[in-house]
Amino acid sequence: MYSLSKPRTILKKRFVISMILNSFLFTAFRHTHTSLLLESGVSSESARDRLGHSDIQTTINIYTHLTQKKLRTILLHNSQKYMGI
Repeated sequence: MYSLSKPRTILKKRFVISMILNSFLFTAFRHTHTSLLLESGVSSESARDRLGHSDIQTTINIYTHLTQKKLRTILLHNSQKYMGI
């Protein structure tokens, strides 16, 4: 006998997984986009306005971290400074 409850359960699970995945992808894209904006020199205030944060500290705490490119630039600059290059 065919049961309707099993297909509904499967669909519900797939729907929940899809929603979680979509939320994760959106969050990852938002984080990457904002980090790249800040790395390229856009002001924190402009990024805050773009993201819709009411407090600048929220933007700074979440999105201003050292990317590999920025870290390399800082290390290169400091090594040249201390070596007199």
